[in-house]
Amino acid sequence: MLSGGFRTTELVRGAWSCELSDPGVSRWAERLKRRADELLENRLSFFHLEKVYLGDPVDWNRDHESGSPLPVDSLQRSTTGITA
Repeated sequence: MLSGGFRTTELVRGAWSCELSDPGVSRWAERLKRRADELLENRLSFFHLEKVYLGDPVDWNRDHESGSPLPVDSLQRSTTGITA
């Protein structure tokens, strides 16, 4: 039983783990697996940043470009406009 309540494919779990005969499909499957592994390692690419480690658990209050933590009050001002 899959958690999440929905299916994204009719393939059974593990169907892509066997050796694939079509080289194009095989390359695609390997790229997909590498990207999925990066996600499982909390590494994301966004904007101009490539494969940035976001922490474990993910540190949502961090400037991942500079590596600096963001004070919660500056986050509140930038997202809500509240200054007090």
